[in-house]
Amino acid sequence: TKIPDFINVNGDKIALEVFYRKHKERFRGSVQDWKNERIKIFAEYGWTILFFDETEVNEENIVKLLKV
Repeated sequence: TKIPDFINVNGDKIALEVFYRKHKERFRGSVQDWKNERIKIFAEYGWTILFFDETEVNEENIVKLLKV
């Protein structure tokens, strides 16, 4: 099962993935390998993914990336 953390329902197909780097490195091999897999899977359905690790989850960064 591949379920993103959040989705945009305003007409854009944007999924947000929030993750802890050490967890992905330990259980998925590397952060980049995990990201590449997620991008590939969701792209098949027309989705774009924005990734946020534990250091990037703050209001300023999220607003900037989402252009809210």
